[in-house]
Amino acid sequence: MDEEQVKSLVELILQSTGRLDILFNNVGIMNKIKQDILKFGLPAFESPFAINVRGMAACVKHGAPAIVAGGIKGSIICTASGLASTGNEKC
Repeated sequence: MDEEQVKSLVELILQSTGRLDILFNNVGIMNKIKQDILKFGLPAFESPFAINVRGMAACVKHGAPAIVAGGIKGSIICTASGLASTGNEKC
């Protein structure tokens, strides 16, 4: 996850449209490494955590001030993949 890309995206939106009314975050990637729960390594969680948690947080961090600065009652919606509540055999 590159926070600077998120910041640049919000700036681009503001430059091209003049405002940000709604922020919709939908994340949900999984680690593609099949691991035994008794032998898993924490480094395997770095990429999914960076996208699923840090990525969403960066979008809110940079998007919310843009919504507020516009003086509108915008919305921030954060959702996750359906696997967040169902899981699968690799989890």
